[in-house]
Amino acid sequence: MTTYYEEVEIEDMTFDESTQQYTYPCPCGDQFQVSLEELHDGEDEAPCPSCTLVIKVIYEEEDLPPLPMEDEEDDEDYGEDSIEETAAKVNMQSSAPSSSTAPSSSAPLSTTTLPLAPSPAQTAPPPNPAASPPSLPPPL
Repeated sequence: MTTYYEEVEIEDMTFDESTQQYTYPCPCGDQFQVSLEELHDGEDEAPCPSCTLVIKVIYEEEDLPPLPMEDEEDDEDYGEDSIEETAAKVNMQSSAPSSSTAPSSSAPLSTTTLPLAPSPAQTAPPPNPAASPPSLPPPL
């Protein structure tokens, strides 16, 4: 269960149309924040991004401003094409001449094989018997 710093009526909060967010001053100096979309989704908590305090927003969903509509261009194209139509569009776009300086798709691609780095066992020098510690004399 969340412990709320305060319960705040939505009418006491400030709504910013450009960000679509409601804000309310926090005692730490920052602002409690909750988006219009979150409120429409039933979220009633507004946390402060700078501290651990959270307020509970008291509101009626029907009193909220409507959510902004998405771009009409996106709505028109979304979901209308079949998979085959989308694939055909992609193929047409990829076969269109390109003005970039990248090699054309008809040119063969060159591959370069790089040598693998040697493993540590391959690069370690062989053991030097002269450098090994002297053996201890047998116990008496």
